[in-house]
Amino acid sequence: MEHIIPTKKQINNITNQNIKNFESKRLILIEAVKSHFDIYEYQFTDKRIWTYMYEKYIVQESYAQWVQKLLTLSSKNIDKIFSIYSKQYDEIVGLIRLHNISSKHCKAEIITLIFYNRQNQGFGIESKQILINYAFDVLNLNRIEFYIDINNYKSIKSNIKLGACFEGTLREHMILNNSYKRSSHLFSLLRSEWKNV
Repeated sequence: MEHIIPTKKQINNITNQNIKNFESKRLILIEAVKSHFDIYEYQFTDKRIWTYMYEKYIVQESYAQWVQKLLTLSSKNIDKIFSIYSKQYDEIVGLIRLHNISSKHCKAEIITLIFYNRQNQGFGIESKQILINYAFDVLNLNRIEFYIDINNYKSIKSNIKLGACFEGTLREHMILNNSYKRSSHLFSLLRSEWKNV
């Protein structure tokens, strides 16, 4: 499949949509809609960004199903899904999710996916900071969890820098589609800790 780079008009259409967004000095989190996935399909289907993710990676044939699954989770308020828009690059640089939101237990998990060509620029940690503030201040959650593949050293370092507490290792707690037995480090943040970080 030929990869088409989005036009300035398409980018403007994304940022001008009348949907909830949150921002920092460099980033805006924009509630994800289908058009974001259509425009950035070539980035989302880059296997290099799926190395440490639950799904491992998305192949072209299943991309539409994956997008539909995310949008369905969002419509049911099980997840809150945001595109990460960079003011500097004037484009979307990744995706961030509040996953498995539990109103009963006041907690959720954060999953971050930064496009390969925009990694190592601090977008992951900065987008997490925006979303954590939203989770604690708007959704009134008490606990945020991060399940990090034990081999994902950059994400482990990022969560330590964020001030998340290392709670332990879940050994081979997931078997992914390719039979990979994933072990994850569990990190967490509590609302009472976040204001002091």
